[in-house]
Formats: sequence, C-alpha cells, structure tokens
Amino acid sequence: MTRRAYLIGGSYLKKLDGVRADIDAWKEFLQSSVGGSWDEGEIVDLSEETLASIKGELAFGRLFDYTLLCFSGHGWATVDSDGYSTTIIQINDKEEVSEYDLNPKSPRCTMLFDCCRRLPTDAELESFAIKEGASKVKYNTREIFDRAMSGCEKGLVRIYGTELDHGAADEKSFTRMMIKYSKAAVESCEDGVLRLPDAVRGARNLLDEQQAPVYRGGRRLGHFPFAIKPELGAKE
Repeated sequence: MTRRAYLIGGSYLKKLDGVRADIDAWKEFLQSSVGGSWDEGEIVDLSEETLASIKGELAFGRLFDYTLLCFSGHGWATVDSDGYSTTIIQINDKEEVSEYDLNPKSPRCTMLFDCCRRLPTDAELESFAIKEGASKVKYNTREIFDRAMSGCEKGLVRIYGTELDHGAADEKSFTRMMIKYSKAAVESCEDGVLRLPDAVRGARNLLDEQQAPVYRGGRRLGHFPFAIKPELGAKE
C-alpha cells in the first residue's frame, strides 16, 4: 500500500510555538513503530509553502492508496443556510483556504485540522515526543498498518481538533494529546491496532473539557488504523 502524509503548520509573523511542536510530533510518531513505520520520504512538510505550492503537491494525492493530511494553526468556520459547517484554515497571514479545497482525493484519506473553529462575530510546552531508548528493540509495523488499512472501506475521514465555534489550545494541543494517548492505549488493544475514533476519544479525555475534538468517519464498519502495537512488527 502506498502512503503519503502531508503536514501543514500555519506560518505567521506572530508565531504559535505549538504549531512547530505539533509538526515535529507528527514526524516522530509516524516514523515510529507505534505510528505504523512510515518512511521519511513518505512525509511531506508543507509548513513554509504558499497555498499554490500546497495545492500543487496535493494534486498528486490521488496517486496514493492512503493519504493523511494534518493541519496545525489558525482557523475559523462558517455555516451555510442549511446548517452545514465549513472550516477555513489560515495557511499564513495572507492566505486562507476551505478544508474542502485541501482534499488529496486518494481512495483512503484522513484529514485532521487542529485549529480553532470559531464562528465569525461583530507556559511552557510539554513535550510528548515518542522516544525509543537506545537499548529498546526497534520494530517495523508497516505491514501490520497496511493490512489493517486494506480491511477498511475506502473513503474520506475528517477529524477536527475542536467542535464548531470553539477555540483550540496551543500549549496542550489536540495533536500531541492524540499521540500521547495512542502510544499508551495501543498496548491494551485486543488486536494490537488502535483505530482513529478511539484515538480521538482518548485525546478528548486528556484535553480541557472546553475543547471537544470531532471525528467524522461516515457510515463505515471499518475505521482506519492510527497506532500499532510495536511488538506485532518484525524486529529490525
């Protein structure tokens, strides 16, 4: 199974320290055994790119079996006359884009938006990097991740770091809480695979009660994998 992860951290003159921490956490998690042993070359950091460059890169998304798009930064939302919401993300101080215009259009796709979703109206960072000690055995869980993904229906999954008309935390971000929770929780999963909705629910329990992430996986029976128990993989 071919994969591509697109990481987009909003780039602003008034920097958000948590954005860079989120992107770094994603890189480390995805390449770890827990994250599914992604190759470094499968992860594309688009944090410093213009909107045109980002869209150009995403145009190749349909060539991959599975894509993961993660945004961290500023955002807001709109609601149309029928009550349907759209999250608008701010790429930088001058450019913004609708969530729907960032769809990589791969057969299987997860889009995660860790940003505020407020409706328009008139500390020190804790590190949750996954560290595998020098003496710890390294496992490759790529095959396990691919097998779990192949058993799921194709389609698009959307995840939002907070519900509509709410703000997102920077110091204790949804992204890092999701990774922190998953690293521990996957050890107790019966089949050794932690799926996306469970990872989102677990992260919610680590956040302040004012922030409630949202999982939209559609009417599917098989939910995409997020974390793999390392020991299921082959030793490297």
